[in-house]
Amino acid sequence: MVIDRSMITNILDTTPAESFALLSGEMIAVLGLSGVLAVFVAWWVKIRKPATRWHGAAMRLLNIAVSALLIILVAALFYKDYASVFRNNKELVKSLSPSNSIVAVNSWYAHHRMDNLPLVKIGEDATQKAVMHNAPRKNLTIVVLGETSRADNFSLGGYSRDTNPLMRQDGVIYFPHTTSCGTATAVSVPCMFSNMPRAHYDEELAHHQEGVLDILQRAGIRVLWNDNDGGCKGACDRVPHQNVTDLKLTGQCIDGECYDDVLFHNLDSYIDNLQQDGIIVLHTIGSHGPTYYNRYPAAFRKFTPTCDTNEIQGCTREQLTNTYDNTILYVDYVVDKTIKLLQSKQDKFTTGLVICPTTANRWRRWRLFAWSAVFHRAGNAETCADGAVALRRLPAALRYFRALSAAAGAKRELLAG
Repeated sequence: MVIDRSMITNILDTTPAESFALLSGEMIAVLGLSGVLAVFVAWWVKIRKPATRWHGAAMRLLNIAVSALLIILVAALFYKDYASVFRNNKELVKSLSPSNSIVAVNSWYAHHRMDNLPLVKIGEDATQKAVMHNAPRKNLTIVVLGETSRADNFSLGGYSRDTNPLMRQDGVIYFPHTTSCGTATAVSVPCMFSNMPRAHYDEELAHHQEGVLDILQRAGIRVLWNDNDGGCKGACDRVPHQNVTDLKLTGQCIDGECYDDVLFHNLDSYIDNLQQDGIIVLHTIGSHGPTYYNRYPAAFRKFTPTCDTNEIQGCTREQLTNTYDNTILYVDYVVDKTIKLLQSKQDKFTTGLVICPTTANRWRRWRLFAWSAVFHRAGNAETCADGAVALRRLPAALRYFRALSAAAGAKRELLAG
């Protein structure tokens, strides 16, 4: 198991609902039995006290000396072999317990002890151009942040199953070669809204530096972040935001987690009362595992049989694929609903929609049924989407509902090309 600073961050940022979703009867039974066995062994083994304190100290020193000698001998005889292995597989160091956990916790602390540093402001000269102010309609853009959506499972990208029937009808522009900033929401979301590319992303700096939403707000654009996925990880701290999961809307939530339909609660009236340019971020729970079957209502159970348990290691490949594809089908519905909402407001706004998953799901390789794998170990399938199972390329789509003026934007053909 690879444990690094990002894994410690994931542990500390994980919500109770996410944690309980990982628990199963089998896990509790195994941990319980192993715990009882460990207690029995500890009780059964008799520890003999040394005759004298000096004798005990001498035995401990002897054990340490023998162990050190063995390490030195192995290092001397096989140094070239071990050096080559560790040089070419640096992640192996992060697999050595318990040193990996100790180093990771220390690294996390070193980065986060500077959280209270003064806020670094960027884009302080940002303003809207006159053409934007003088436009007959205000501008409204909705950004849909996905969660663990695999590009491999989007029919817009060539997947054999029709998992995006509504988006296909809507005529979205699909970008198949985009890449996520990370394989965990806690890394990818702050990175996406920062001014840093993935290769040069500085997590420590991101914690006390403004992002794109701060700049938009300073420029006079109204910002709103609606969250249904455990928080914005700092990306929305200084702009209006709300966790709609906490509303616990009747018929929309299961065990502390909600369908993404809750993101539209009171959104229509909010837009009706908007008197300036606006941007709305909808952070979806999307295809977050392992309880994939809880991500969509029964009406979206199109592909069967499904894996209706959090013990997905016991499901067949077919069941797991069907369940995951149903989550993508529901994402398709959420995006289409957003499109229809924006279309209904075109008398007042020039509207736009951007869909961009933050991470992706990984369960095809190494039988890894989880999210947040180390980025360099995540293949293309793992880095193509947001938070539950690891992806690098993102399925991204962009839709403009009205032709933008020549002064305000590019043509659809340019975007598609």
